[in-house]
Amino acid sequence: MTRLSCLGAVGILALLTANLNAVENAATAGLKREIAALKAQEKVAVKMIQAQYDSMINRDKVAESVMEQQRRALHIQEKELLAVATTEEQKIAIRAQYDEMRALLGNDIKLDAKQITRLREMRTAHVRQIEAAYRAKIKFLENELHAIEHMPKPKK
Repeated sequence: MTRLSCLGAVGILALLTANLNAVENAATAGLKREIAALKAQEKVAVKMIQAQYDSMINRDKVAESVMEQQRRALHIQEKELLAVATTEEQKIAIRAQYDEMRALLGNDIKLDAKQITRLREMRTAHVRQIEAAYRAKIKFLENELHAIEHMPKPKK
């Protein structure tokens, strides 16, 4: 009888360990998918920002309705980037960046060479800011993944 109960206990322990490993595998798979999605989202965001700055630089050739769409897109991008930002400093920098961009999309401003140079500098800074925000979020998730993968296994 004791052999049978020992075998039963070992069997139950094996099932519990298998269930624990399945939960860990699901968690790591979910984090890996989230990291991959963030990396893809970062690439799309960078390309959109670059295109947006290019259209702002060439805005003399753009209709007012297109500029209004750009202002709406700026607002949406600002909200999305604020959601990804991890620190209050990043959020303040993002708000300042977008406020300046909205000012440059005003109706009565003609761009001169200095403003175009400033827009190009802003584009570079904005892309770096987006990359830093996404990298911080990705790094956080990678650290979580690392912690899950290197968690001590339960002793049998």
